[in-house]
Amino acid sequence: MSTNPGELLRRDDDGLALIEGITDRSLSYAELNMMVRQRADVLSTCAGALIFVGASTTIDFVIDYLALLEVDATVALVDPATSRPTLQSWIGAYRPNAWWGLANMPDAQLGGDSGKPTAEAVLLPTSGSTGNPKFVRLSAENIVANAEQIVGALRIDATQRAMAHLPLHYSYGLSVLNSHLRAGSTVVLCGISALRAEFWNVMKDQSVTTLPGVPFSYDLYLRMGMLSMDLPALKHFTQAGGRLATDRILSVHSALTPRGAQIWVMYGQTEATARMSVLPPEALPEHAGSVGFSVPGSSLEIDNAQLNRDGEIVFRGRNVMLGYADRREDVDGSDQQRGVLRTGDLGHVDGEGYLWIVGRSRRIAKVFGTRVNLDDVEDQLASWGTLAAVDDGERISLFLENRDAEGKTARAAERLLALPPQSIRLQLIDKIPTLASGKIDYRALENSKRA
Repeated sequence: MSTNPGELLRRDDDGLALIEGITDRSLSYAELNMMVRQRADVLSTCAGALIFVGASTTIDFVIDYLALLEVDATVALVDPATSRPTLQSWIGAYRPNAWWGLANMPDAQLGGDSGKPTAEAVLLPTSGSTGNPKFVRLSAENIVANAEQIVGALRIDATQRAMAHLPLHYSYGLSVLNSHLRAGSTVVLCGISALRAEFWNVMKDQSVTTLPGVPFSYDLYLRMGMLSMDLPALKHFTQAGGRLATDRILSVHSALTPRGAQIWVMYGQTEATARMSVLPPEALPEHAGSVGFSVPGSSLEIDNAQLNRDGEIVFRGRNVMLGYADRREDVDGSDQQRGVLRTGDLGHVDGEGYLWIVGRSRRIAKVFGTRVNLDDVEDQLASWGTLAAVDDGERISLFLENRDAEGKTARAAERLLALPPQSIRLQLIDKIPTLASGKIDYRALENSKRA
């Protein structure tokens, strides 16, 4: 076998591995290892197969995920609530051998030859819920390498209990699971919103020590009064999935320090399995706004290699994806990246080696931690008329010409795109600006939304 979950599950004793926060079901590492082996026996016919699985925050999903890796299947992890049209599009493009755990599609197994055998470990979608069939292809080595990098960078040990509430089809959420299993920690699975009291009851009842979040998560945490809650075990906070405002980082850091708690600010992409750099808490408050240093065993460079000058960020490491896939034939095990990722993000490295990100060179937005291709948004809403989509921090600014505005609302766009509430800001405009080439002038729109 190739690198397998045996390298994620290095612990095999009575220590707690998984807890379902709502049901209180739990498994020790010994029990988890046993159940993964048993499930792998059942799924042995999936060797070399491509399986689509709804990645629910449950013990049963974790067992399936680890067992599929154990038998050398390729598992595409998707949102269990993915719409039926999007699933049908993906199934048509990838012809998976089987799929299960999807709310809008009955479990099924395809008969006959579905094409060449697969040679990856995990496929992760790149574009949120817009239906683009592009997935990131990750090897088992990518997964284990990044788990080990994160363990080292965040100093994770077996005493920690991490709240796994971020979606497990999302690279950051999956990395929380992988890295804490690798460290022999306890993972508390909880798929409910931080706006609900039950979330915080789980945090306290299960003595959670580690809470991850994207920028929107921190908005919810603070809205719910987290910093004044009685959560004595909570000492570690991690943040990725987009830029958290510098003043927010400073205010959280200031509130945590007297409690002996710390926040770790990170930078990552699905194309690098999850995380690429970490700002250690001791670098605060002096270096607030930076994303720190590359994770162990990797490097971050600026393509123009000049001190304090902005350029495209280039990452090198064992966690860099194999490449992209748009259809089943692309899932062939070929390593197109060779450990090098041009991130599409712009930034610079200062004289002390800290990385600072200043923007993106690609048309990708992060909506509440989920990457959304803005070109896909425009394609999905093309029937609305003349429009343009622009990154607006945690939201998308959607510009629509007045003549096409009748009956169009931000909420309607969110429903069509299957995006969360408050993720679209709809702005009516007399005319979408264009360049001499006839292409949309996105820079002019970026400037207008700041006005």
